[in-house]
Amino acid sequence: MNIDGQNTLACLCKVNRDPGHVGKVAPLPHMFVVRDLVVDMANFYAQYKVSPFYRGSSDLNLAVAELLQAYRWVIDSRDDATGERLKQLDDAYKLYRCKTIMNCAAVCPKGLNPGKAIAKLKKGVAVGSPV
Repeated sequence: MNIDGQNTLACLCKVNRDPGHVGKVAPLPHMFVVRDLVVDMANFYAQYKVSPFYRGSSDLNLAVAELLQAYRWVIDSRDDATGERLKQLDDAYKLYRCKTIMNCAAVCPKGLNPGKAIAKLKKGVAVGSPV
């Protein structure tokens, strides 16, 4: 959700208890609104499902969650396709679409830092091996 101008998870957001504060709650700005604050997650799940790291599809932009998943595969020493995965990421609409604003790290419910992982993927692509 977007709460007081910040994209965040409502369950983790602290409530401003100042009686004079008028809070503003809105759905995420880049999502299609189904009703009220409910957004359609179908596009997110469709992109996640056809990620090139599972099915080899390359026609969709990768989302932050997919890039974080890609990082998990790339740093796994047991994976034999690391070089291929890094080559798949080397695209303006995949890895380099992320502008590292770091909103992802601020709202990640599991305390992960997707921005840091994406930066490491960019470096890995540049040097041709995982970092």
